[in-house]
Amino acid sequence: MNVSAHLSIGMDIGGTKTAAIVIDDNGKIESTVTVPTTQGNEGVLQTAEKVIQMLADETGCDASSFAWVGIGVPGQVDRDLGEVRYAHNLGMNRSRLHRC
Repeated sequence: MNVSAHLSIGMDIGGTKTAAIVIDDNGKIESTVTVPTTQGNEGVLQTAEKVIQMLADETGCDASSFAWVGIGVPGQVDRDLGEVRYAHNLGMNRSRLHRC
């Protein structure tokens, strides 16, 4: 059984820190992590990737096979394009958030 297929990540990317949690299908918390947020388009994406890898390592799962990764950012998001249009306190402007 692929354990990570039953685990999901929720991530809050803020101007100073990024906090994330892994939960199972029943809402049980499996792992949490908080790291400083690196500013700018590339920095924010690198922070998100780092957090996902840290959570994968802590849960013993493959980072590419979580069921869902939900990300909240403090700014305008175009859901259809998967793009952060503007997030002033992250130093982001028109950055695409790719699906894992």
